[in-house]
Amino acid sequence: MGSIILVAIYVVYQIFDYRSSIKRAEENTQQGQTEEKSLSPPNPEKLEIASLKVMTLKDVQHNNGLCGKRVFVAIKNFVFDVTNSDAYKPDGPYGVFAGHDISISLGKMNISEEFLDMYGTVTQPEDEIANMNSWFSYFYTKYPVIGRLDDKKQD
Repeated sequence: MGSIILVAIYVVYQIFDYRSSIKRAEENTQQGQTEEKSLSPPNPEKLEIASLKVMTLKDVQHNNGLCGKRVFVAIKNFVFDVTNSDAYKPDGPYGVFAGHDISISLGKMNISEEFLDMYGTVTQPEDEIANMNSWFSYFYTKYPVIGRLDDKKQD
């Protein structure tokens, strides 16, 4: 009789332990998903743009890293300060991007000057749009967004 009671207690313990391990796993999964969502950059179209400084393409072009100036790049009408990255300084591997809208270049995965400052003037295939969005997400997680380009205010 005593061994039956011990077996019953053991079975009950295993059931409760199993249930609590499932609950812990669910909580850990939910916590991981919450952390993942908070680290994910928002869709560029859903960024809170009202608080960002309105800039022109000329403002971005002026900040090209020459003569001690900061280095800005624009992607999908959002301006990023990449000054702290040696890669975007004028003598860096991506120095050609300094002071430019690089949206189309990133979409085409091409660093030649012919695709600079063209965003909004050409239609891109879906794979290039996906590339551009992916690069936007990368920049958003790595560099501060400091402004937005106003298409109507380009002078």
